[in-house]
Amino acid sequence: MAILNNLPQKPYKKFFGRQKTIEHIKTVLLDGNTFIASIDGVGGIGKTALAYYFCDEVLLNDDCPESNRFDYIIWITAKDTVFDVNTEKNMIKHVKNDFLGVETLINTVIDTTNFDDELRNKTFKDKKKFVEDEILKKEPIFFVLDNLENIHDPVFFEYITKEFNLFAANNRNLKVLTTSRRRKKIADFPIEIEGLCADDALNMLLFHAHENKINDIINATEHNNRILVTKVGNIPLGVEFIIGQMKLGKSRGKIYEELNGYPSLEDNINEAEKKKRMSEIIAFSFKDMQNRGQTTVFRAMLQPDPH
Repeated sequence: MAILNNLPQKPYKKFFGRQKTIEHIKTVLLDGNTFIASIDGVGGIGKTALAYYFCDEVLLNDDCPESNRFDYIIWITAKDTVFDVNTEKNMIKHVKNDFLGVETLINTVIDTTNFDDELRNKTFKDKKKFVEDEILKKEPIFFVLDNLENIHDPVFFEYITKEFNLFAANNRNLKVLTTSRRRKKIADFPIEIEGLCADDALNMLLFHAHENKINDIINATEHNNRILVTKVGNIPLGVEFIIGQMKLGKSRGKIYEELNGYPSLEDNINEAEKKKRMSEIIAFSFKDMQNRGQTTVFRAMLQPDPH
C-alpha cells in the first residue's frame, strides 16, 4: 500500500550532511518511547530541509527499513515568511499562511487520508471525533509540524501534548516531529542542530556554484572557499547567501570584506554563546536590507529564546 502524504515541494535542490542527526531522530522518535520530538535551531540552519529529507528519504524510501512504518505522513506548516537570498534588499518574503490550529490539523488529516468525501457534510465536531477514533488512535501516522514558533494558540499546544499523549499511549505508531526556532511551551524531546560540518558546507557551496556557474568559486582554491563557508558558520542559509550575492555580480573580495564583520565561531565558547553568534551571523547576512523595520523583525525571528 502506498503511503499517503501531503509533503510540500522539496525545499532544496540537494541535501547535505546531517546523517548523525537523522540516526538520532530514528533512535529517539521511531524506536524510542517518546511520541514527539523537535528539531530546534536558529533560522536558516536547515530545520525544514532536515524534516523533509527525513520523510522523503527515510520514511518514503523503499530501500530503508523504516519505509513501512507508517500509512500516512501529514505535513502542517505555520511558515509565514521565506528568505530570498538572490536579491539585494527586501529579502524577507511573506507567504500566505492558513493555519487555524486544531481545525487545520483535523482537516489536513481528512484531506490527506482521502476521507474528505465521506465526511463532507459532517460538522467539525463529528469530523474531529472520526479522525481521533479511526485514525489517531489506531493508524500508523507520522506528523510534521513545521515552524512551530509561529503558533501562539494555547488550545493547539494543549491538544498536541495532552490529547496526543493519550492517543499515543495506545497507538505506538503515532509520531510527531516538529521544527522550531525557539523552545516552546510543549513537552517534547529537543534535537538541536547547528551548522553543517566543514566538508558538507564546502560541498554545498561547490554544488550551488556549479548549478549557477559561479566561476569565482569553481576555480578558487579549497582553502579560499573554506574561508567563505567558515565565516558564515557553515550555515546553509549563509552558504546560499554567498551564492545569491555572487549571482547578482558581487565579487568574492566584496563579500569577504562584508563577511569580516561576522562574529567568529572559532573561539572556545559555550553552547549558548555559539547559538547566539549563529543567529548574529545569519542576521548579518541580511544587513544590507534597506527597510530597517524588516531587519528588526528578521533579527527578532532569529534570536533563540533566552529561556
